[in-house]
Amino acid sequence: MSQLSSAKSTNARDVSSHLINPLNTPSGPNTSDYFTTRRGREVRLHNTDAILANGTSESSVETINGSLLDLPNEIISHILELGFFEYDADHSPNYEFRTLASQVSRKLHNLVLRTPALWSVVQLSFDNVISKLESLPVTLQRSMEYPLTVRLSCYWDTPTTEDVMDKILPHTARWEHASLTITNDHVLTLLEHRRAPFLEYLSISFYGNGYRVTAPPRLFSGHLPRLRHLCLRHVDIHNLGFSLLGLQTLEIRGYGEWPTYARLNEILGGSSNLHDLILHVGSAHALSSVFPEQSEDSHRPQILLPELRRMTVHTSEWLTLGIAELIRLFSCPKLELLSVRACYNAQNEPQNIMVYARDAVPMLHIHADQDHGQSYRVVPRPMLERFPHHLFLHTCSLYAGNQALPGADLTTLELHQVQWPKYLKLKEIFTNLKNLTNFFIYDLNPKRVVLNIIGGHEDGEEHALYISDLAQIEASIIIPHLEYLKIEFNRTTSQAQDSARFYTAGLLRIFSLPALKSFHVKNVIDTSQWNVLVDIFGTRTKQPSKLTALALTNMTDIIPTDPQHPCYTDLAAAFPNLCSLALDGVGSANALLQQLLPPLSSSRTPDGAWSRRNIPLFDLQVLSLCNTPHVSKPLLHRVVAVRGAVGRPLSKLVVDTYFTMNHESLAWLRDRVEELEVRSVAVPERH
Repeated sequence: MSQLSSAKSTNARDVSSHLINPLNTPSGPNTSDYFTTRRGREVRLHNTDAILANGTSESSVETINGSLLDLPNEIISHILELGFFEYDADHSPNYEFRTLASQVSRKLHNLVLRTPALWSVVQLSFDNVISKLESLPVTLQRSMEYPLTVRLSCYWDTPTTEDVMDKILPHTARWEHASLTITNDHVLTLLEHRRAPFLEYLSISFYGNGYRVTAPPRLFSGHLPRLRHLCLRHVDIHNLGFSLLGLQTLEIRGYGEWPTYARLNEILGGSSNLHDLILHVGSAHALSSVFPEQSEDSHRPQILLPELRRMTVHTSEWLTLGIAELIRLFSCPKLELLSVRACYNAQNEPQNIMVYARDAVPMLHIHADQDHGQSYRVVPRPMLERFPHHLFLHTCSLYAGNQALPGADLTTLELHQVQWPKYLKLKEIFTNLKNLTNFFIYDLNPKRVVLNIIGGHEDGEEHALYISDLAQIEASIIIPHLEYLKIEFNRTTSQAQDSARFYTAGLLRIFSLPALKSFHVKNVIDTSQWNVLVDIFGTRTKQPSKLTALALTNMTDIIPTDPQHPCYTDLAAAFPNLCSLALDGVGSANALLQQLLPPLSSSRTPDGAWSRRNIPLFDLQVLSLCNTPHVSKPLLHRVVAVRGAVGRPLSKLVVDTYFTMNHESLAWLRDRVEELEVRSVAVPERH
C-alpha cells in the first residue's frame, strides 16, 4: 500500500497539477470576469464497470508471450497506476487505459479490480452523474483506504446533490484532493462538521444566483491540518473557519468578501510556508474591505509574507493604481517573480503586461504556466533570461508599474508601448530607480511621449509652442548609474522630418545620463533624427562622450559622406572613446566605415605608413556588420589592414553569411583579426 501511495504521490499528486487553470476565470465580451453561468462540459467517462463485469479470456494474452504477466503483481500495479494517472487537458485520469488494461487478460483484469489507486478518483458532472451514481458505491469500495480525489461539478438538482453526498460524505476522512463547483451553499452546508484530516488541496468555485457564496464557519470542522493548496472563486474569505498559515499556494478569484486588515493579518500574515499567491479580484472591492475606514494612503500597513516566491495577478481592469496598491498590500522580501496578466486579444488569452524577475531566469518560467501546463505568450519577449532585478511593462501605465514595486532594487527597466506620465510623476519614478543600469524603450513614439509628459495636445504640428516647456526641464531627470540604453523607434507612425527631430531631442534632453557607456538605437527615421542622437550623446556636454559601445539597427536613410554637408556627422569626434561599433541593416555602412580610415590629407611616417595618432577611433576593438549586403569588401579590408599596420588590429569582427560568398576575402579577414564570427542567419537583431 505504501508503494502504491508513493507512486500516486509522485506521479499524480504533483502540486503543479492541483492549481486551477487561470483560463477558467470567465472573461469575454458578454460576460463578467468574476461571474458567469457558463458550464464547462466534461468528457463523458467510460462505462468501465460494464466492461469489467464481462471479463476476458486467456487467449487475449497469447501475443504477450508472458513477458508482462510474469512480472510481480506489485510492479504491474505500479505500471497500471502510471498509465491511469496520465492526466489529459481536462485534468481527468486515463479511464480508457483502465478499461483496455482490464481486457488484456484475466490476471490484469483482477489486478485492475484490486489496485485501489485506479478507483480513487470520483469525478461527477452534469453529463455523467446519472450513469455513475449507481456504480459509485462500488468505486468507493474498490478504492479501499486509498486517498481520494473528489471532483464535483454540481450543476444538478437538490435530490441529486443529496444522493451524491450521501455516498461520498462517509469517506471525507480519506479526501486528499477536493474540487467543488457549486451553484448554492447546499454542498458546503453538508460538509460542515465533517472531518478531512488528510485534505491537501481544496478548490471551491461558485457560479450561481448572486455574486458570491459564504462558507459555513465550521466547514470541515474548521480543521484542515494538511491543507497546502487552496483556491476560492466567488467565495467569501472573511469568515473562513480554518487556518491559512500552512498553505503553500493560495488562489483567490472573483467577488468573495475580503476580511479587514487585522483579520487578514491574523489568518495569513507571517506565513512561513506560502510560496505562491494568485489573485484575480477587483482591487477597489478588496481594498475597501481590508481598509473600510481609511482613505487612499500610500502608508497603509502591509501583510508580511516572508517566504513568498511567486505572485500572479490576473486583472480585468488593466494595470491601474488600484492593482498596484493591491500588490503593495503584501510585503514579500523574497519575491522572485511577479506577473500581472490581462486579456486583450481576440482569443481572450492572458498576456503579461507586467513582469518582475529578481533573478535572471530562463524564458520557460515566463512562457509556460507550470501549474497547469498552459502556455502564455509574452508579447513582446522580455529579456528576463539576461538581466536580474528586471521590470518589464507592456501597454500599461509606467507610473502604476512603478507604484506596484519598490524601485530601489531594480537594475533593468524594459518598456513596450507604455503610457508615460506627466513630468512630476516621471521624475518621481526615476528618482526611485536609484540603481537602474539598463534601460530598454521599444515602439517609441517621441511625439506622443513628449506631449504626455508636458500635457500637450497631438492635434497639429505647432511644436514650437512647447519649446519653452521643454527648455525648463532639460537635463532635470538624472539617472546616475545608467550604463546601457536601447531605443527602438516606432516606424509605423508617420511624422514630418522636423517633428521627429524636435520631439526626439525634446524627450532625450530631459534626461541626464552621466554614466552611459553603451547606446543601441533602432529604426532611425532619417538623418536629421540621427544628427539629434549624435548631438545628444556625443557633443551635448561639450566634453568627450563616455560612450564605448554604439549599435545602429535598421537605419536606411543615406548618411552624407561630404564633411561640408550640413547633415554630416563625424563619429570619431562625437564618440572618441568608442570600443565597439555594430551596424545591422544600415544602408550607409560604407559611409561610416570610411570614417574609420585616416583622412587622405593626414600626415604619414617617412616610410609612408600611417601615424597612430591619425587613426580615427583608435580604441575600437569590435566591429559588427550584418544585413549590409552592399558593404564594400575592399573598404573593409582597408580598415582592417590600416589598423593592423599601426598595431591596433580588431580583436573581433562579426559578419553575416553575405561575406561567406567570397572565400578568399573571408580567409584574408580571418588571418588579420583575432576573432571572426560569422552569423548563420542574417536577420535584424531584436534585443
